[in-house]
Amino acid sequence: AYNNIGAILTKQNKYDEALEYYFKSLKLSEELDDKSAVSNNYYNISEIYAKQGKYKEAIETQQTALKINEEIGYKQGAGDNYSALGSIYTQQGNYDSAIDYLDKALYLYGEMGYKEGMADAHVGIGNTLIAHASSEKRDQALVTYTKALEHFNQGKDLAMEISLTETLKSAYKGLSDTYACMLDYKNALEYQSLYITLKDSL
Repeated sequence: AYNNIGAILTKQNKYDEALEYYFKSLKLSEELDDKSAVSNNYYNISEIYAKQGKYKEAIETQQTALKINEEIGYKQGAGDNYSALGSIYTQQGNYDSAIDYLDKALYLYGEMGYKEGMADAHVGIGNTLIAHASSEKRDQALVTYTKALEHFNQGKDLAMEISLTETLKSAYKGLSDTYACMLDYKNALEYQSLYITLKDSL
């Protein structure tokens, strides 16, 4: 119940109140020795810290969640932790660490055949690569943009295969943004149109 209230408060952007409930849920989970729930609470707490820009706390908390999931052998949970760490490092501008964690998430999801996770990881890597390319020299940036396109396309194909509308929308936007950065406006407009059509249908 505490966890559910925390999730509702998070959606309402009431982060401090959400943290209170997540910490209450964490305490209860620890008392019950429910390691999966403990890990999930740390994950949620980390997400709040990231939204607040408290990246150091977000990373430490997410790594605690990861350690628990590795101990109990919960691969999907560990993949979600790797993916979340990748997202935090991207927000921080630490792109090399971000790619490292997102690659680990992709590998774990691939081992499991978990296509939803794989699709999201590909799109996450694509977004990190285009953010990274913006700080690179033109020739190197073009190489990075090309890698981003590969990941967005793989994410798009998986999302289409298993009907992941939100992930497909993100892939279309990523493809449009990447083509625009490469000055390929024909493809940029094509994917922008697909993105808007899908966005308006939701």
